[in-house]
Amino acid sequence: MDDPREEDAEAVALIIGRGAVEAMRSQDFDLLRAWVAREMPTALPRLHAAGENEPGLRAVANAIATTIWNASPLPSNGYRPRPRPVPSRNDACPCGSGQKFKRCCGSVSPGFPAVPEEETWVLLAGHLTSDERKRIAGDPALPPKPLAVLALEMRERGESDGARAALAPRLERVEELDDRFEPALDVFLDLESDAREMDEFVRLGLGLAARLSPRLQATVFRHLVPAAIDAREMGLASELLDRIRTATPDDPTIAPLEVTMLLAAGETPRASERARFWLSWLRRRGFAEEMPEAVDLLERTARDPEAAAEEFRAEEIPFLSDLATILAGAPARPVRPYRLDVVAGEGAFARPPRGVREAELAWHRVWTGPKPGLVSFDVDLPDSLIHEPGPWLDLLHAHPEALDSLDVLDSLVFLAGPATEELDPGWDRTLLAPLLDRSAAIVRASVAAAEGLVRLPWAFLENRPALRLLSRLGHRLDGLGRAGEAAAVYEEILRLNPNDNHGHRTWLINYALRKGDDARALALADQYPDDALVDILFGRGLALWRLGRRPEAEQALGAAAEYRLNVVEALVAPHLPEPTLTPGLVTLGGEDEAWIYREDMRDVWESTPEALDYLRGLPKAGPVRGGRRKRRPPRER
Repeated sequence: MDDPREEDAEAVALIIGRGAVEAMRSQDFDLLRAWVAREMPTALPRLHAAGENEPGLRAVANAIATTIWNASPLPSNGYRPRPRPVPSRNDACPCGSGQKFKRCCGSVSPGFPAVPEEETWVLLAGHLTSDERKRIAGDPALPPKPLAVLALEMRERGESDGARAALAPRLERVEELDDRFEPALDVFLDLESDAREMDEFVRLGLGLAARLSPRLQATVFRHLVPAAIDAREMGLASELLDRIRTATPDDPTIAPLEVTMLLAAGETPRASERARFWLSWLRRRGFAEEMPEAVDLLERTARDPEAAAEEFRAEEIPFLSDLATILAGAPARPVRPYRLDVVAGEGAFARPPRGVREAELAWHRVWTGPKPGLVSFDVDLPDSLIHEPGPWLDLLHAHPEALDSLDVLDSLVFLAGPATEELDPGWDRTLLAPLLDRSAAIVRASVAAAEGLVRLPWAFLENRPALRLLSRLGHRLDGLGRAGEAAAVYEEILRLNPNDNHGHRTWLINYALRKGDDARALALADQYPDDALVDILFGRGLALWRLGRRPEAEQALGAAAEYRLNVVEALVAPHLPEPTLTPGLVTLGGEDEAWIYREDMRDVWESTPEALDYLRGLPKAGPVRGGRRKRRPPRER
């Protein structure tokens, strides 16, 4: 079976999510397999085209269904997957062909990578009906992490009441709660904060915390202290801080919370005194290096409490020009790195700087715009955000620390990008540029603050705003003709996320060839040896040719021609009419793909002696693969 990475990533995620829902509903593998067979022609056209006959189609459908089934949480199994056993080579094939497994589906790989349990829930949650989400979230058998995922999906879909109704009874069963419930508790507290007046929210939180373990108590109190500070209830904030001390006396997060409370209250001499105490305490206990943002706050407050208190005084004015005015002041704010949670070299943006978590909670109360499901740069923002911008503009005026949040900056870029591209290009300088420059500075400072080399996998949802913002920065620089700077950004992204979910490797290999850096182009192609994207297939051969490694080049180009003979024909043709193009998409193996590659790279091929002559001599026969993928923006000429 062909490499599914050639399929549009959104289509793959879509069929996994929808298929997992089908598996949950029927809990019958045969029904799931029949569903996959019906959906393949439209959902995965390239893979469907790969099945040359009925047995081939049956084998492909069986393989895809098996991959989906093995990742699908089943209600009858406590919402855990029940993977199918792998038949022995000589067993009858489970697809029903009557052949031995080794001669039928045993020769077909499912192709899709194994999907982690939590990621499966993320993919399927949006395909459940509202009633299904409500019913499943309310099932006591549902594990705590999927409960949090479903509750968050419900909140984002305006089903907050249902999410609260599902979470409340689970969190009331205190005897069952352990640290696995922390994400669900976080979502529940966010929902309750949205739905209740501050006094009622605090009472609820205190009642809940009284029955929880110390760690979960501290989670509740960390939600309540910022709420009290925002409401200028400093006595209550102080009482809550004392409760954190009682629950987790050695909790280092008390330090920034207390000093923040004192600064917000205007008690600057006391704030300076306590900042000096906490600096000494953190250093003695070995926490100082782990909390650079907190140490920075404490040092500034100890040195100049009045200047530190100024961060809590902000206010101002409506829409794009008003947003530009807000952003004009952003460079004066220090770049505040996140603390990355790093395990085995893989990091996640799980810990925002001081005050940013609270700003994000406030932001999500007024900003109702969605985020794209996968790698798109575009979303349809609700009309209310455009026609009634007052609430979120007021929040930015009142909470400048929101511009320290990658989540908030990511949301604002979805507004500023279309403003730059569809309205006045002048918005690029005053809106998009400051948003992206600040985002990149935060990401880089966060990575630099972590120990050693850190990767940021796209699979970690916390990393997606950071990687999307860096990708958008590279796209902007390329669009401005600053290809060298764009290349540096794309190389940075590949170092952070070698899986390259946004496909920057294709841009980079063509850029390296255009600049004559053939060794770098080959290194990029070799980094993705199984990649069947046209830029990688032909870029590898062209790089080898230009490096004087003729036998290897001929072998690579011959293999490329087997997959994309139409690309060869497009490159050698004296003239090629423009085919029908679909904005933002390209058909793998299609006339549009061949035409786009010719437009991008034919001049580089023409400048390479004898390369096109070699292509003209290749056999004029070979398969052409189908499918759709995201189209990259135009490349530098």
